[in-house]
Amino acid sequence: MVQTNEFDLVWRTPDLEVLEAAILYFMQALVWSGEAANRLTGAHNYIFMTRHSMDGVLNRNN
Repeated sequence: MVQTNEFDLVWRTPDLEVLEAAILYFMQALVWSGEAANRLTGAHNYIFMTRHSMDGVLNRNN
């Protein structure tokens, strides 16, 4: 929501500047979501490898 005292500023802002700002925020969101996906994938792989490692230890000791 635009404040009343900023309404003129919003109307005077060129569309290109608004578009550039929107694209910048979109690109940042893509980078952060990609980073989150990479970290989640890495955590999943670590848990998967650890579980298999523990299964091997338990099987050898039975």
